[in-house]
Amino acid sequence: MNTKTSTLSTAFPRVNLLPPEVHEHREFQRLTVALTALVALTFVGIGAVYVHGKSSVQAASKTLAADDARQAALQRELNKLQYVITSASNVATAEAALTQARSTDVHWADVLADLSISLPARAWYTTVNLQESIGAGSLPKASAAPSKIGTVTFAGYASVHNDTATWLDDMSKVSYFANPYFTTSTEQLIGTTKVVSFAATVDVNSSAIQGCDTPGVC
Repeated sequence: MNTKTSTLSTAFPRVNLLPPEVHEHREFQRLTVALTALVALTFVGIGAVYVHGKSSVQAASKTLAADDARQAALQRELNKLQYVITSASNVATAEAALTQARSTDVHWADVLADLSISLPARAWYTTVNLQESIGAGSLPKASAAPSKIGTVTFAGYASVHNDTATWLDDMSKVSYFANPYFTTSTEQLIGTTKVVSFAATVDVNSSAIQGCDTPGVC
């Protein structure tokens, strides 16, 4: 014989016997707890953002300080080298000034020496006049000089006309002399001795300038 037991569940209607004020108070408490938790989470988030931001600011400040220190060190090194830059500038200025000063500096001592050497043994000068046609320091460099930079005019005596012809030929062989010619060449007596009185001119070209390294071409 089988016996079946059945359980019957009967749902009874629930009746809330609490006053409405109690229910409202509980709802308010739940809402207060939720709001409190939300505020707490907000403060936690704000704190995390603040801590992270403060850490980032500190890191940036350290990086900036390191960069400033590195820049200051480089500036000190640059200041140490400033005298080199100044010295190089002074040297360049001095070299430019020297180049310009030499641009019109003629070797007049050499000119006089060559005039003396070129003079035949039986001739002599009575006057020598050296004249430069360019102003001192008026050229940026010697290569800017014109082909003719001056003249030499002189007068003298020779024993015979052949001596003056020899002088003219020797003048033509000097690299910085050009166009030698006689303005006068006449015979006359000094006492009882017959001589040739002459006056002559020779051009001086730019290769006589001290700053010119190529004879005849500057």
